[in-house]
Amino acid sequence: LGAVRANRGIAMNGRLGGRIDAFDMNLAARSPLLTVGSLPLNSLNATASLKGLPGRPSATLKAAAAMNGQPASLDIRAATTGGSIQLQDGLLQLPGTTLRADGDLAFDGPAFTGKAELRSTDLRPLGRALDLDLAGKASVQAVLSVEKETQAVRFEGRGEALDIRGTTVGRADLKGDTAFPGPLRETDMQVDLADVAHAPLRADHLNARLSGSGDGLEVRLDLREDSTKTLLKAHGMLEKDFGRALLDSTHGTLLGHELRLE
Repeated sequence: LGAVRANRGIAMNGRLGGRIDAFDMNLAARSPLLTVGSLPLNSLNATASLKGLPGRPSATLKAAAAMNGQPASLDIRAATTGGSIQLQDGLLQLPGTTLRADGDLAFDGPAFTGKAELRSTDLRPLGRALDLDLAGKASVQAVLSVEKETQAVRFEGRGEALDIRGTTVGRADLKGDTAFPGPLRETDMQVDLADVAHAPLRADHLNARLSGSGDGLEVRLDLREDSTKTLLKAHGMLEKDFGRALLDSTHGTLLGHELRLE
């Protein structure tokens, strides 16, 4: 998330109750402007309740703020279970969008085992909150696990009537796997798009397979555009820093004529 800065200060108060060997704590915080990385949070109000200190406490966290003018709220219930924190139905909400997560976060490393789900009936408020040109509907489900000392992620999602920085997609389906650190090596993702357009280009169907390698992402593309009798297959490599794409072969039919580039 990056550095957290209280640009205009932060006010906090708290209260303790109970015995020294078994007590509860309630905290409240307010800030007119808090910046997390490059993301500004205006009019932040947060409360936290911890019960069962100092042993294995449970906690409830509630927060509300405006993200680039969009109202957002966070609600988390958690409990400690030996070597991990058990997240119980964490919920982040913006207008039209919810993100839910539950699972276990290990103390000895950034390893999360559980599941997460994003559902949005209108991506525009989320786009404004993140300062992105974004519209449409989307749902994404992810299952997270720990495999070979890496954070493995298996995901599946669908989008409808998407508009991403001027590129429109009638329908999008994706599924795949990745892992951190070194996500490129462990990535295997399938993307299927219908009714894709970025003026003056368009395609009725675009299918992409992305597979990780030591040099970046290997990409295989299949494109079909019926009105121009175009059917193309391409293979290439997207470099590690995503700064350059290398195309090593293209073949098929372009505007009704055979095409082959290698």
